[in-house]
Amino acid sequence: MARLCSVFGVFKLALCLLLMVETGAAAELYSDQPLHAEPKASADVIGEAVHGKVVVVERRGFWVKIQSASLTGWTKLSHVYMKPAMTWMPPIDILRDTGRMAVGKE
Repeated sequence: MARLCSVFGVFKLALCLLLMVETGAAAELYSDQPLHAEPKASADVIGEAVHGKVVVVERRGFWVKIQSASLTGWTKLSHVYMKPAMTWMPPIDILRDTGRMAVGKE
């Protein structure tokens, strides 16, 4: 049971961190990247985004839809640098609950 609580605590933290990526935010490409029509590597390449400032339009897992100049397409999240958006802070108990709080042990 303690292991299940620990895994659940880690899941809550990961979910909170994933929600902190903000759409519509200014971002920057690390280098020139191909833009795909869909969020998958096998999708058609519709153009190339040049290194520099872009706007994040949408996110799906490890893919982000970006707008660069007149092109809009999908690239991997690891190719994009975004400043952390701390518009929402998770409750502190979510961050500190690692399952090692010895709850229920007497």
